[in-house]
Amino acid sequence: SVLDVVREAKEITQRPIPNEFVERRPGDPEELIASFEMATDVLKWVPVQSDLKQILQTMWKTLNPKINSTKPELI
Repeated sequence: SVLDVVREAKEITQRPIPNEFVERRPGDPEELIASFEMATDVLKWVPVQSDLKQILQTMWKTLNPKINSTKPELI
């Protein structure tokens, strides 16, 4: 869930990440489910990383100027 990502990012960055719970907006679905299975079936794509913590740690190490003095190239 989005809340899982926020919690994990707070832990990794050791920084506050403001978030708030609000009512659904008109047109918002009650539930969203994400899966990479269709991309695997249709595109033959296989994810390299699937662990949320490792993905966020890698991004933090790449984008945090205190850890990485080189300017990251975003594609």
